[in-house]
Amino acid sequence: MKTEKRSVLIETGHGLLTKIIQRQKKMTEFSKGIVKALENIAGTSLGRAAIYTMGHIVIAMVCNRLITGATWWLAGIDAIIEPLVNGVWYYFLDKTWHKLNKVK
Repeated sequence: MKTEKRSVLIETGHGLLTKIIQRQKKMTEFSKGIVKALENIAGTSLGRAAIYTMGHIVIAMVCNRLITGATWWLAGIDAIIEPLVNGVWYYFLDKTWHKLNKVK
């Protein structure tokens, strides 16, 4: 019975992989360009800092709202100011980290 379950999982996984490959083949030139641009942005220190900051803002806003009961407006203001400072800090941390690792 375990062998049967395993073969079903393998077939399901293979089918999913096939669907993903087919979907990528159907992407328009515009879609491929957007995906490539996002990959390029995420590959830089500034891009990673921006992605980190956006995620942090959303998480901080929801946590602030749930923990303090603040209005969405106040939670949003707090959630934007603090992560923006952290985003700048992360950018310089990442740049410094790369410089120090290149030296070694």
